[in-house]
Amino acid sequence: MHRFILLGLLPLLGLTACGDKDDDTGSTAEADADTDSDTDSDTDSDTDSDTDSDTDADLTGIALSTDATEVDSDQTITFTVDGETDDGSSVDLTLDADATSGDEDIFRIYETGVAQPVGDGTATLTVSYGGFEDSVELTITAVAPTDGDLVINEVLTDGGAEGDPNGDGTLDKTDDEFIEIVNAAAYSVDLSGVTITENEFAFLPRHTFADGSILKPGDAVVVFGGGDTSNLSVDNAWFVVADNEDAGTLYGLDFSDNGDRIAINDADGNALASVAYGDHVLSSCDAVKDASLTLDTDITGTLYVDHTTVGAGPFSAGTMADGTAFEGPDGVFSE
Repeated sequence: MHRFILLGLLPLLGLTACGDKDDDTGSTAEADADTDSDTDSDTDSDTDSDTDSDTDADLTGIALSTDATEVDSDQTITFTVDGETDDGSSVDLTLDADATSGDEDIFRIYETGVAQPVGDGTATLTVSYGGFEDSVELTITAVAPTDGDLVINEVLTDGGAEGDPNGDGTLDKTDDEFIEIVNAAAYSVDLSGVTITENEFAFLPRHTFADGSILKPGDAVVVFGGGDTSNLSVDNAWFVVADNEDAGTLYGLDFSDNGDRIAINDADGNALASVAYGDHVLSSCDAVKDASLTLDTDITGTLYVDHTTVGAGPFSAGTMADGTAFEGPDGVFSE
């Protein structure tokens, strides 16, 4: 508004500041008077006009919209945030509004306008802007794994390796055996009913995952033959003890030191992943004593090697071979 007033005054102001000093004083006064009169008149007129036409509408609330409220973990939910104004118009605030997850074990916000599932369950998506807030409940259902989703990243078949892999303070060849499984898929998977078998007792699973066992993308789960894993804690990994039909898990995982085939199968018996080593007919690598077999490189490798040749120490249960944490969902979705 004032920009136009000043532009109108420039010729008059120029005469006053830069004119001949011998100009008639009365003439100058008249010019000043005219200027004041015109300024007051124009200011009053322009102010009334601009107030009517330029005033922005006030925000009265915000509304959250989603393309779905229930999805499988291999999908995403997109959302928008609209601002509601007192003149009845609407403005898109999706880029500016704050969005949060009520439970980041269920879904997280990595990208504007997208709720990314990372787990299984129901959590609240809340958006806020300008003191206003709106929310909606989102439900994620983890899908069952398919062939290629799971990777056997490390296997300790010789529970007598130096150290205490399960962290319970007791060295035990049966209890300290383990298998490390990583979710290589870009979505969470439900391991409920998934089994681990080995060649000698192929008809009897050495471990069956309990209902509700959800493995997030980029996370690992380590199954030990027995003992107590409560002292173990690392980022992006969790630990369980073999649960099978042997009373007291007498044989644990029952991995053979000399050669075996270890398989992971879904609840219907379909193969998900396997590794054969040593003197097994399908073997692709040698058996290892006093150390684990691990992929070179972690997760994406195709060859199992002696852990001591690629990592620090004889094993690295719950971490990559060099001891660093697995990337977890943040690493998968922030790339």
